[in-house]
Amino acid sequence: MVIADNDTRWNSTYLSIERGLKLKAKLQYYSMDNRKELGADYLEEADWKVLQDVVECLEPFYICTLDLQGKAKQARHGAIWEALPAIEGILGHLEHLKATVPMSNKRLREAVMNSWAKLHEYYALTDGSLSIYAAATLFHPPLRMKHFIHAWTGETAHWIPKMRAAVIKTWNDEYLVPAKTKEAQSQSQPPDSEPPKKKQFTFRYWQQTQDPTKTEFENYPDGTPDKDGSGFSGITWWAGMSGKDDFPTLFQYALDTLSCPAMSTECERVFSSAKKLITPERNQLEEDIIEACECLKAWWRNSLIEQQFGHFKKQKK
Repeated sequence: MVIADNDTRWNSTYLSIERGLKLKAKLQYYSMDNRKELGADYLEEADWKVLQDVVECLEPFYICTLDLQGKAKQARHGAIWEALPAIEGILGHLEHLKATVPMSNKRLREAVMNSWAKLHEYYALTDGSLSIYAAATLFHPPLRMKHFIHAWTGETAHWIPKMRAAVIKTWNDEYLVPAKTKEAQSQSQPPDSEPPKKKQFTFRYWQQTQDPTKTEFENYPDGTPDKDGSGFSGITWWAGMSGKDDFPTLFQYALDTLSCPAMSTECERVFSSAKKLITPERNQLEEDIIEACECLKAWWRNSLIEQQFGHFKKQKK
């Protein structure tokens, strides 16, 4: 069955054309039987070629949307660190189209140029939030600085030191300085009467993993990127021993950043869920009840309620 295009559904043009190409034979049979009624809307072979070119141009956008609209349960497929690499990948695709789409194909070339200009505009807006978008990409252990060295070349290479400076400033102002202040306050308090607990010996006491002469930030970005894979989670890495022990303040910055979603899809899912909640029979629901119901549904779907009950049961035991 054919799919209708519309103004609001993401990638609806791509999906409509793709389905049409799959049903090309059937649509041609229908068109030949109704050629008189179709008039100028009858698709010639040249028109089908145009549709094929358009769908090939739009396919990376569709794949990118699928990759980023997830819930990022494993810190991927919807995580903020994927935003910059995704935009850079699409820009690379558009750069390729700018070089390969012939000048004679004016409509398609104009669409490519407009797409490139608009996406480049959005990409430039991330320069104002380097401490979020670039930091999230930097804090994904398999990427680190290596990603920027390979991706930010030519005219964009001068942004690398600016990015590092912005991330260092945020880390210093919002994480390092407050941590040092808190530590100084705790040291100024009278010591507890209990003797300090004896440290348990582990191999980490004698295995030096970081350069002690460098700061946390200097040790992490230029370190060897970790191996990526479908089961790798940047949040798990930072929350585990590798992150907390080696980067005692930087790990909190990383977790705060990596936990952000890349897209607003989850908010839109909540809107759709609320529409099903507010039926004609429930049109007197107040805002606080709607909010509570939506929170409970989200917690239940993500097993948070079950986890909390399990925590309570353990405490009672």
